[in-house]
Amino acid sequence: MKIHFIVPKSRPLDRLYGCIYAFFVQHNIFLLSAATILKKQGHEVEVTDLNVDGNQSLQQLVERDDADAYAFYSIFLSRDVDLEAADKITEIKGHVPIVFIGSDPSYRPGTYLQRKNHFVVRGEPEHTIADLFQNLYSPGEVEGLSYVRNGGPVDNPMRSHIQNLDALPFPDRGLLKNPGKYSNPRFKRYPSTTALTSRGCAYRCRFCVPNSLSFARELEWKRFHPGKPPVTQRSPQNVVAELESLAEQGYRSVQIVDDMFPWGARRTIEICKRIKHLNLELSCLARADALLDEDVVKGMAEAGFHHVDMGLESFNQAILDDIHKNLKVQDFFKAYSLLRRYDIEPEVNILIGSSPLETRDTLRTTEKTLQQVNPEILHCQICAPFPGTEFYQIAKANGWMITDDYVPIDPTTNALISYPHLTSADMEEAVRRMNRNHYLRPSYLLKQLTQVRSMTELSCKVTTALQMVRKWGG
Repeated sequence: MKIHFIVPKSRPLDRLYGCIYAFFVQHNIFLLSAATILKKQGHEVEVTDLNVDGNQSLQQLVERDDADAYAFYSIFLSRDVDLEAADKITEIKGHVPIVFIGSDPSYRPGTYLQRKNHFVVRGEPEHTIADLFQNLYSPGEVEGLSYVRNGGPVDNPMRSHIQNLDALPFPDRGLLKNPGKYSNPRFKRYPSTTALTSRGCAYRCRFCVPNSLSFARELEWKRFHPGKPPVTQRSPQNVVAELESLAEQGYRSVQIVDDMFPWGARRTIEICKRIKHLNLELSCLARADALLDEDVVKGMAEAGFHHVDMGLESFNQAILDDIHKNLKVQDFFKAYSLLRRYDIEPEVNILIGSSPLETRDTLRTTEKTLQQVNPEILHCQICAPFPGTEFYQIAKANGWMITDDYVPIDPTTNALISYPHLTSADMEEAVRRMNRNHYLRPSYLLKQLTQVRSMTELSCKVTTALQMVRKWGG
C-alpha cells in the first residue's frame, strides 16, 4: 500500500513545538517517525512538504499521485489548512483513507472526523498507525484510534504509551525530498536536522505546551488518567547510535527537541562523552535547575552544545510560584553564568501574562533585566490559553479570554487574554517592544552579519531578519 504524508503549503508553522508561527522550519521527525514505521512494515511511503518541495499546488500533486492513503501531522495552528487539504484530496480521489496524527487531533478527534474516510491516531502515533494499516477494514480492533461509524465518531480504548523507545527505528530523514533546504539560524554549520532522546515532561507548569509529540501523548493520557504520563528516555547507547548515524549521513548540526535534554547527570554525561568525536553543533532545551552541576555543563560543552534554551518565563519569583514553575530566579542566573563560562550560548524564554500577578511594573522589570542579561537569542511571547492546559481552564473560568474559545494566533504578536489591570493591548505592545528592542538593534544585526561563515548561513539569517522586521518593525 502506498501512503503519502503531506504538509500543505501555509504560513510557516512550527509543527515540532506546535504553538508558534515560525521564522524557519526544521525536519519534522515526529512525522518521519510514523512514516518510518510504515516503511519498515513494507508499505511504500512518500513525504511531501509543499512549503519546501517545489512550486506545485496540492491539487497538482494529488492529481498526479497514485497513493492509496494520505496522512497529516496536525497541530492547533494547522487545523484549518490540514482539513481543507483533506477535503481537496477527497474531492479529487474520492473516499481514500486520510489519517490525522499530532496534538490537535489527539485533543479533539471529533473535529477531524468530518468524513467516513477520516481516521485519527491519538497520542504516540507509531504503533497505532502501523496497526491501523494492518486492520484498515476492521478499525474497531485498533487501540488509540478514533474513526467514523454510522455517521458518528467512535473512540477506541487508549493504547498504552511506548515504554521502550529504543525499539523504534530512527526517523528516516531520507524520506524528505529536500532535506538540505530546512534551516535553523542558530546554527553555523549545515546541513541541520532534529532529534528526540526522550518523551514527556515531569514538571507541572500550568501554561505549558510541550513539544507536539509529548503533548499528544499527554493529552491522550489525560483522557483516561489523572496527572501526566511518565517520562520515557532512550538509552545513551541508542542516542549515541543515532547521532553517529546522522554524522555519517553528513549532518553537521542537530537540534534536540526534547522538552528537556539533561534528564539526570549520569545519563547526560555518558551521552556527551560518547559523542565528542562527532564534531556536531548541538542545541537543546533545559530547565535552569538542571544546569547547576558544572560537570553536566562542561560535558555538554565538550560534546558540541553551542546553545541551550531555558524557559524562565519571568524574573518575578511570585509569578513563577503562581504558575507552578518550581524554579528559583537565582537558579536561572547561576545556570546562565555557568553556561557562559563554558561558551554555551543561553537562549532565554520569557512568557508575558502567564499569571494575573503580571503588571506593567513586572513587565518593566523584565525589560530592564533582559537588557542587563543581554542574551544572544530571546524567545518572548504572550501566554496563550492552549486547549488541554491548566491555564486554558483557569482563563476560561475567570473570563480572561477575549474570545469565546481558543483560536489560532501568533503569540509573539497577539494576545488571547486580558486582565482587568493589564489588557491584551498592553501585552501586545510589551511583546512587540521587547522583541524589537532586542533583535532590531543595529549593533545586534551587524554582529549577526559579521559572524556569518557560509552562504547558507547568510541566506538563513537574512531571511529570518526580514521576517523579524515585518513582524516587529512597525
